[in-house]
Amino acid sequence: MRRWKHLASFVILISLLFVLSSCGAWKPLLTEKEVLAELSDRYGEDFVILETINDCEFTYNSTIRCRLYKAAPVENQEQTFWVHSQLGKYWGGDSLPMDYSRVISDTYAFDYFMRRFDDLLTENEVEHFFRYKAQIDIAEHLTNRHLDGGEFVIPITQENAENIVTRVLELREQIAKEYPLSSYLDYFSHPAYKPINLRIMFCDENNVISDEEHLSSFACFFPYNRKYDENDNIIYRDNADSILADIYENIYGLCNEETEK
Repeated sequence: MRRWKHLASFVILISLLFVLSSCGAWKPLLTEKEVLAELSDRYGEDFVILETINDCEFTYNSTIRCRLYKAAPVENQEQTFWVHSQLGKYWGGDSLPMDYSRVISDTYAFDYFMRRFDDLLTENEVEHFFRYKAQIDIAEHLTNRHLDGGEFVIPITQENAENIVTRVLELREQIAKEYPLSSYLDYFSHPAYKPINLRIMFCDENNVISDEEHLSSFACFFPYNRKYDENDNIIYRDNADSILADIYENIYGLCNEETEK
């Protein structure tokens, strides 16, 4: 009898936890004041919300409700960007109830990287274009409602691959030191974060596709993704050696021994 009482108590406790967790689905989204405070914490400056879009089209499998804002720095209100506020549900594990979190993402640093990377590639005469499903002008894309995502496509040849990859990584480092990206990368410095969700892709110049079709052979990386090395130091997940190895193998079908000849 005692065993059944313990079992009944356990079942009641688990049921109560699930009932309480389901209440999280009724949490309100962050207020505008809370959104602005979060942005200031990330970047160290004050912002203003210029427009509120309640019919937010950017939803994920985890999204319960969301809202989109057009925002800008208080001191430069022509430099607009987008803020996505959502309430999401996340599975806590086999024996844990659902977790409901209110989070925001923004495109302030992302948009800055897009503009600067595009400008610097052009200044350095590195051929490139941007795709978001299909090729689109960067200025047009940044004006439209958007979050992060997309890809820079950089045509290469086997002969110039090393020079172009080296230059691209130098530009990555240059932009990382510039505000607001520097503040954003510092805020999201842990390797668990993927701070700039944007692919940089290399493909052979004779196999360039600008529309929605997928490239048949390419190498790519995310510019600021990090990992721990064997000594628990935080380093970039991709470097010149790893990117070039992918290029030579995936695009040109060469192994390491062949590239060293």
